[in-house]
Amino acid sequence: MQRYLIKFSYSGTRFRGLQRQPGEIYNDEIPYRASIQTILEKGILRFLQHKKSATSFEPGVQFSSRTDQGVHSFCNLAHVDLELLKNGSCIPPVQLQKTLHVFCQKSDINLTVNNVEAVPSTFHARYSSYSRHYLYRIGVTPEDVKCHPVIEWRKCYFIEKPFCLDKAIEVCKLFEGTKDFASFCHGISGRPPGYPTVRTIDAFHIKPGRPLFDPLYDPLYSGIDFYDFHIKSRSFMYRQVRRMVALVVAVANGHINLDEARQLFDHPGQWNPKAMTAPPYGLYLLDVGYKIPQDEQPQRIIEN
Repeated sequence: MQRYLIKFSYSGTRFRGLQRQPGEIYNDEIPYRASIQTILEKGILRFLQHKKSATSFEPGVQFSSRTDQGVHSFCNLAHVDLELLKNGSCIPPVQLQKTLHVFCQKSDINLTVNNVEAVPSTFHARYSSYSRHYLYRIGVTPEDVKCHPVIEWRKCYFIEKPFCLDKAIEVCKLFEGTKDFASFCHGISGRPPGYPTVRTIDAFHIKPGRPLFDPLYDPLYSGIDFYDFHIKSRSFMYRQVRRMVALVVAVANGHINLDEARQLFDHPGQWNPKAMTAPPYGLYLLDVGYKIPQDEQPQRIIEN
């Protein structure tokens, strides 16, 4: 067997999420209704069938970061183990990358396989990753605005003024460092005893953002202020980033004061319903830091 590292990006708007869902069935006519895992595994399987190699083999893709339905990514990682060819060599990574890329193009889906490389069997897409960098986009609009730029559909979280940037900056400072973030884990009451809620946030800040398209061509951009949240950590809990953004927005909007925000850290596990969890479509996985073990060499590759 040879392990491969797959780097890919996607717009998560129409997918059923990253991981395969129970009872999910792939349909060639509507592939975008499947999960990204199902699509990648289907593409790999067709590649193996074309190579006439282990047609009964079921590839199992393992991901570095399990994003929710609707979340986007510029750089996610996955690994998969594939059997060697009959001549004892492993499948050339460039062939696998090109085949998966073409498969996604022909399927007319917003998924791009950027790179594939052979890695040691000790590499794991999730456990060999040491950092994850997320971006969350918000657009602050004048009051009573009903329509937003069409190019921003499901790509940005729009909220109405007021929005105090100074307050937002102050709230962001509460998150940095090692703390108990139980209040920011969705469904924490259903987690098993001893579930680790102490995490380290390496960076969490907000800065002015930008539109996806030149406002010169769309008058609906008028009056909108864009902001980007940048969040970095080794790992996050379920919906943690979206709840972090939700608290900052609630304070900046005046729905929650700074003392109420601090209470979520003083009393882990509680949540303030005045802060509505930010939707998934404003969230982007920007980068995953990882290290490939050097104690083992990949199998022999023969370009053919």
